[in-house]
Amino acid sequence: MVQAGHGALLLRYADLYGTQIPVAAATHLETLARISGMAADTASHEGITEDEAVESLHSLHAAGFLLINDDGSVWLMVPPGTPHSAPGGEWAFVEKRMEAPQEAGAGLHR
Repeated sequence: MVQAGHGALLLRYADLYGTQIPVAAATHLETLARISGMAADTASHEGITEDEAVESLHSLHAAGFLLINDDGSVWLMVPPGTPHSAPGGEWAFVEKRMEAPQEAGAGLHR
């Protein structure tokens, strides 16, 4: 069930993710990017706004290059079947980009 006021957020996510919106993961990614300072750092380095930086992170997530792990951490990934995927064409975990704050990770386990 979508809470009141979240309709615009879902429409924005639909533009990025298509019809299969990973709502909990997308919301978690957005929250973590902002509270960790990653969005602000990216914005500063790229000369873009923080909102544009968050949108860029969502695009990477939608394409499979950022994974929201079950523990709430965010990993840089290489999707299966791509030139740099793991042997056998599997997912390749490249690097943990963000740890999940204790309270932020709890919301993913539904």
